[in-house]
Amino acid sequence: MRLSLLWVLRIAAGLVGLLHTAIAIQDQSMNEDGISYLDLGDAYLAGDWHPINSVWSPLYPLMLGTVLRLVRPSLQWEFTVVHLVNFGIFLLALICFEFFWRETRRALEAEVMSDPGKIILPEWAWWVFGYALFVWSSVVLIRLRTVSPDMLIAGIVYLAAGLLVRIGSLGSRAATHATFGGLLGLGYLTKAVMFPIGLIFLGAAAALEWKRGRIFRHWLSGAVIFAVIAGPLVLALSLEKGRVTFGEVGRLTYLRYVNGMPYPHWPAAAPRDLKPPFHPARRIHDDPPVYEFRSPVRGTYPLSYDPSYWYDGVSGRFNPGGQARRLAVSAKFYFDLFARNQGAMLGVVVLLLAMSPGTRRRGSWLGWPFALLGMGTAALVLYLPVYVEGRYLAPFVVLLWGGLLALVRVEDLPITRRSLRAAGLILPLLVVLQIVAYGWRYVPRMGPALMGAPSPRATPRQLAETLLRAGVRPGDEIGFIGYAFDAGFARLARVRITSELPSGQSHRFWMAPAETQEKVLSRFAQAGAVALVTDELPPGPVPEGWTSVKRRPGFGYLLLRRTVTGTSVGAK
Repeated sequence: MRLSLLWVLRIAAGLVGLLHTAIAIQDQSMNEDGISYLDLGDAYLAGDWHPINSVWSPLYPLMLGTVLRLVRPSLQWEFTVVHLVNFGIFLLALICFEFFWRETRRALEAEVMSDPGKIILPEWAWWVFGYALFVWSSVVLIRLRTVSPDMLIAGIVYLAAGLLVRIGSLGSRAATHATFGGLLGLGYLTKAVMFPIGLIFLGAAAALEWKRGRIFRHWLSGAVIFAVIAGPLVLALSLEKGRVTFGEVGRLTYLRYVNGMPYPHWPAAAPRDLKPPFHPARRIHDDPPVYEFRSPVRGTYPLSYDPSYWYDGVSGRFNPGGQARRLAVSAKFYFDLFARNQGAMLGVVVLLLAMSPGTRRRGSWLGWPFALLGMGTAALVLYLPVYVEGRYLAPFVVLLWGGLLALVRVEDLPITRRSLRAAGLILPLLVVLQIVAYGWRYVPRMGPALMGAPSPRATPRQLAETLLRAGVRPGDEIGFIGYAFDAGFARLARVRITSELPSGQSHRFWMAPAETQEKVLSRFAQAGAVALVTDELPPGPVPEGWTSVKRRPGFGYLLLRRTVTGTSVGAK
């Protein structure tokens, strides 16, 4: 019965993941970070590791680059292969989650057996709710269409949390701690934030060992392995930047969202409380502003490939107002997540906890359920003052729910048995409703995705093919008017965006006199751009000398124009 239920849940989770992957493939979805990860994967596989990138960690791009090197997909299939790799990571994370959920259940059952007269959530309810949580966190919070290492991080966190439960319940074994430390080290190689989180995990394991009166020899082996894996990257980044650092993404994010650092370009009138960068993108025209950034950073879009280079040297003071605003934004995110979206679920669990007297005394504050709660809370607190996204928090929210459910141990009475069965039905239903509510927006596209029908919008592949048919060649440099961060077509066409007129400023170009527009075009040409692309159109007809590329009204536009000859470029 249990095994058959588990297979039903596994298949259901896999089908949901496959469906969302199919939609991502249909749309040829590619986000900003994903382009940089793909570029880095190519560079690493070509042996180009210098300078080491201090924003994008190496493990995920290495995985993508290795698969692409082995498969060697054409322009048409590259993003498809990437999404299939992410689906494989989703399945791997599913296995890791099941390990964590099983370890938590096993430890809980062992403790209840030594506490006669107490019962816990039925096993079927435990697994149905757990799998619903996994699917919800993967689809709603992480979002499978996003090309990022967050699903890989989720798998690592689940494995580490399962081992943490084992450390706190079964006993200290050298192999357990060694694997634990190795996983945390791999987590840091996947995403920089896992360095402080890894230290917190190690602290939780030490507390569990201390609580059981054990010696720390085995724990120390895990800590040493973590240091051996993480240390070389920390050393390389610190030498590169000339200061101790485990990654620059946190510092840059804080400067941007708390100190108000201008991004992606340093304007002429920058905030006075910020030190200017050593080498910002070069301003080659003032009104409208045009910037050039073709060297020394490589990549499809150098500003995104290594943001730390362009903002090296920026420093700010503590900004109470900016910090208060950021805390308010993060607090609202947490309120929406836990009160508005999961408030009913929390209410059910709180009622069950109210029926579980003596939980604190039995488990103690240093027991493994509180370690899970502490790990989930620590991650939320870590992100709170800077910037919060659902994909960052996904596995830690699952850890919180695991810790809460592990504290539910009620007296064995008819009313409590009925209450647990009712909770076992209500909790998964509430999670499934959230999954359905999120997926409802994709319903019109699910049918075409399953049938392999083409997307109604212009995809990056179609735009890349248009660019190449127009005479732009792989390796060329182009200019951009608008928002270039998610220009996946440039990655597919193997061209570089090395100059731009930033998003929000395009109206100053379109409203300028003809001679000013020609001057701007000449600036782009002098900066090495052989063609100019824009996704921000002026109202009215297509301007003279430009070619409009669109598949259907209301969807992706591209305007192409030669900057060298002044002749228009378009699809043949």
